[in-house]
Amino acid sequence: MAISSLLTISRDALMTYQGAITVTGSNIANVNNADYTVQRAVISARSQLSTVQGGTGVDLSSVTRVYDQYIENQITGETTTGGYWNTRSEVLGQVEVLFDETADAGLSTDLKAFWDSWSALAQNPSGLVEQNAVVSAADTLASNVRDKYQSLQSILVGVNESVTETVETINSLAADIATLNQSIVSAGTDGVGVNALIDKRNAALKDLAQLVPIQSIDSDNGSVNVFLADGEMLVGATSSRSLAVSAAGDVTFEGNATSLTDRITGGSLGALLELRDETLPGYMSSLDTLASSIISEVNTLHGNGVDATGAAVVGRLFFAETPVGASAALTMTVAGGILSDPTTIVASQAAAGDGAVAGAITALQNQGIITSGTQQVTTSEYWASTVSTVGSDISKSEQKAEQSAAVMTQLENRRANVSGVSLDEEMILLIQYQLGYSAAGQLCSTAQEILDTLMGIVQ
Repeated sequence: MAISSLLTISRDALMTYQGAITVTGSNIANVNNADYTVQRAVISARSQLSTVQGGTGVDLSSVTRVYDQYIENQITGETTTGGYWNTRSEVLGQVEVLFDETADAGLSTDLKAFWDSWSALAQNPSGLVEQNAVVSAADTLASNVRDKYQSLQSILVGVNESVTETVETINSLAADIATLNQSIVSAGTDGVGVNALIDKRNAALKDLAQLVPIQSIDSDNGSVNVFLADGEMLVGATSSRSLAVSAAGDVTFEGNATSLTDRITGGSLGALLELRDETLPGYMSSLDTLASSIISEVNTLHGNGVDATGAAVVGRLFFAETPVGASAALTMTVAGGILSDPTTIVASQAAAGDGAVAGAITALQNQGIITSGTQQVTTSEYWASTVSTVGSDISKSEQKAEQSAAVMTQLENRRANVSGVSLDEEMILLIQYQLGYSAAGQLCSTAQEILDTLMGIVQ
């Protein structure tokens, strides 16, 4: 073997081990980077040009990422699940306060006070104290119903705004992934630089999966194609498609009127759409049903009786009539005439002072005046069922969010075992590469000494 070849081998070995040390250093520097995938320097012997060569040295043939695609896919799926339940839990946490009946300040207390005030009025139909108590209890009940409905409206508005913001974030992430695809394809498939780009792209994919269910397919050129759960392409090799929210609130692809809303059932966006279109409107509908039933039944009885002088009264409303097309819960209020003059309450039926109307209204408390499914239930039973439904939704969301977090922790631990940086392992490799680098340096010194000796002989 020529001395020049020996020098070339030592030079290449020095560069190879220097590169390997750089890879190890990068691993050590990223020990606390959760999105980082540990890299390994692949060192291989150079191919011999002929059978008589004793060897041609070593090369840093590639720098590979150490990962398990199956675990990565599981993390992506669980990220979508966690995004869905965390979003539901967060929004329903705001609803929980409105349906809290643990203190003596809920609608159950208001309903009892309302019915009890009518019971007291039935015993003393002309009592000013009792009349005022009825108006006060009714006004409190109506006010709290309105407040709860308005609060649900505010939450609904916030959720609708979050839908738009989430769609904008999805578009931004999709564009970032397309840009990273281009950079990865341009950089090639090996090396520290491209591996960093892949890690960055995987982090963007994970963020995207938290917002909407996706499927990703790797291409041979290093790019990744991203599809929504229904198979619609979101990101191609070099470009992405943008989502939009129509005036009607439907999620579509930009420039396409076909709604994707019903097909997005997971991730934060899926949770927001479900909350906006089903869950929150359901709670609001329950308040409407409660309010409209009370208004209708009380007004029907209150509209037929006699006043304090015994004169017949027909059609006098206790609660203000709900405007056509309006929400009963949102507009529930005591009639203006009753509110300003409680003595105009119709409490008697046939003769002044018999208290029959007040007694009949009191009896509504125990009558099934609300249809719930196939049953007729009382106002208290209906509200208790509504509160139970809300509580069940909240509890389920919190439990599922906790379960998803626990599963994600296990998956992240498994990923760390495969793709995480182990300082002990990196230090061992660093020592090995340092020894290799030192040996290559010694080889270079030896080759130089041989060359110097030969030159001396020639002289």
